Amino acid sequence: MSRRQAIRLGGAVAGGVAAAAGTATSAGAAAPQQAARGSSGEGPVVARTRLGALRGSRKDDVTVWKGVRFAEPLTGRYRFAPPRPVTRPWTGVQDATQFAAMPLQLKSPLAKDNSGPQDEDCLF
Repeated sequence: MSRRQAIRLGGAVAGGVAAAAGTATSAGAAAPQQAARGSSGEGPVVARTRLGALRGSRKDDVTVWKGVRFAEPLTGRYRFAPPRPVTRPWTGVQDATQFAAMPLQLKSPLAKDNSGPQDEDCLF
């Protein structure tokens, strides 16, 4: 399944999305119903999607949500299966101000930086 197909099927918000004026939608999420931000135009921003609320950040005229799951984990019986869209809502406000773990990788002198957290569950 291509990412475009997953988006059309209605997955969750893709991670690492940045958009001017906080109007972005991504990977199948409903458009944020409401975004609240500080009067200064900087600081936390909360977007409410059909799966739950996400806390991103805003600086200058750019709003960013990082580390947001766009597919269910590919573990167990789904290890080699195509990604499945996120369909389970979450409670509370999910923090989306930092990137999630990257895929498992060997250390390499050619890699710019792969010293961050790594995990098999990396569909963010």
